Amino acid sequence: MSTPPAIPNDPAPSRRTADVQRGEPGQVITAVWKRRVAVGMGAVLPGAGHLLFRRWWSGGLFLAVFGACFLTAVVMFLLGASEYFGLATSGDILEGDRLERIPNAFRPKWLLGLAIVGGMTWLAALIDLGRVLNTETALLRLPGEREAKR
Repeated sequence: MSTPPAIPNDPAPSRRTADVQRGEPGQVITAVWKRRVAVGMGAVLPGAGHLLFRRWWSGGLFLAVFGACFLTAVVMFLLGASEYFGLATSGDILEGDRLERIPNAFRPKWLLGLAIVGGMTWLAALIDLGRVLNTETALLRLPGEREAKR
């Protein structure tokens, strides 16, 4: 009868180790590609790069805020387009206040506000992703590798 293998005394690896064992060059190269993919994903969709590094709360928060701004802007634009089309095609455009209502059909102040909030969310997500990547890079140094002096 064989005995089961011994359980190592080491604690469970931290979630911040980026799934990389120190000292194995192949996995360090994989980690470099993981960083590049995370930056690309974060540049396209705020919070997506965080999810790649298992930062569920911050990634989900950035995705939720940006997604809410984007979807609200799309819905408001489509409703504005519908209102504009209705004003432009419903008889004489010069009757009543139809001509004055056309510039406000798209609600430009709301769309501008949503664009600003979405842009600030995107910028904050990229800055935070840079912080996450710096944290992960500190964990990827090979044994004997010194920190670069600034």
